Amino acid sequence: MRVIMSAYCCCPGIGSEAAMGWNWPLQMAKHNEVWVFTRPKYRQPIEQALPGVANRDRLHFVYVDWPRWALFWKQGSYGMWLYNWVWQYLVYRAALRTHRQIRFDLAHYVNFGVWRVPCHLWRLGIPLVWGPVGGGQEVPRGFARTLGIKGRAIDLARSIAQRLSWIDPFVRATRRHAAKTLVTDRETQRWLAAMPGPEPSSDSAQEPERFPGIGALFLPSSPLPAHDDGGPLRLLWVSRLVPYKGLPLMLRAFALASESTDCRLTILGLGPEYRRCIRLAQQLGIDRLVSFVGRVQTHDQVLSLYAEAQLFVFTSLRDSSGMALLEAMSAGLPSICLDHGGPGTIATPQCAVMIEPLGEGETQRQIAAAIVQLARDPARRKAMSQAARERATTALTWNAHGQRMQQTYSDVLAGARLPSGSATVTVG
Repeated sequence: MRVIMSAYCCCPGIGSEAAMGWNWPLQMAKHNEVWVFTRPKYRQPIEQALPGVANRDRLHFVYVDWPRWALFWKQGSYGMWLYNWVWQYLVYRAALRTHRQIRFDLAHYVNFGVWRVPCHLWRLGIPLVWGPVGGGQEVPRGFARTLGIKGRAIDLARSIAQRLSWIDPFVRATRRHAAKTLVTDRETQRWLAAMPGPEPSSDSAQEPERFPGIGALFLPSSPLPAHDDGGPLRLLWVSRLVPYKGLPLMLRAFALASESTDCRLTILGLGPEYRRCIRLAQQLGIDRLVSFVGRVQTHDQVLSLYAEAQLFVFTSLRDSSGMALLEAMSAGLPSICLDHGGPGTIATPQCAVMIEPLGEGETQRQIAAAIVQLARDPARRKAMSQAARERATTALTWNAHGQRMQQTYSDVLAGARLPSGSATVTVG
């Protein structure tokens, strides 16, 4: 099978978008000839990594970019969105020239991982697999204090962009013509399933299918011990310090929990919320119990923090994936997370306490209660640790994702060979 991939980010190493753009081609080259259309900025790391890659003879990279004089547009998050929106069309034009020579069998939109950016590869006249895409999740109501004034303004702008993208004819065309739509979370699933427009005439009339997780970035050789040493419960929070990641929510919940149990919290990450959160910890009287690590230099240092922790807490209010949660599960850490967005698909009740975000006060109380309960129940933490490790090393590895995607490719091509309108797809 000859597959063309659109990979806005494609770079060996650690990082969510880049990891997706790099690992999908590696997985699919096990059974297919893969042409990856990506940006020239990744040429050097790709060419350095290729000699050590299995099936490298089946991997072909084509580099596409805007004209150099137009690159000034790519500034800030909305400039990047515009850049990518146009870049996807440039990929189609370049792919069309290559398609006339090679004749691809199937197209796959790998990333930028949000549904608001259209893909034009369906115009090649071959089946398109769209995703997994996310971005449909929004901050639940009742979390204004956690977001802060700036965070609320950013979230309002994003919400408006979300609704404008819903009427974007190019996004609708992508949804309508995609032979298979894969999403990272149930919120995006509902958003795309309700997209207005004429009814699709093929498999895309089916409800979008959830594709949990994006693949563990690291897998320790063995589960980590529970560290039941009789001391205070050691909690870990890892993320960029931006409003929607919900660190103020975590700090207030931790303050409540610390009234009932002996615990410590380590925070790894930097961002615009850093100083605000340090002040909040001081105001709550928990600054002596909270350690702000900032940014570490190597990923081995990140792994050492996972090794020292006993419980991971992930409070993002809108996240398509939740890579930090997946890393914690890979390390065998029991977790507390919100049952919303990507974490609601990655985790299960067996490996995490999953809390429905029903407003700020109630969510804080539930997180605090979960911390206290787990602090007093090391046997449950151990069982959750084993379940987290098992899920991360079986269902959520890149190898498992590759096998599932290969089956998706086969199902899509089998459906494409049926008479128009008669193809069927089983939705998981």
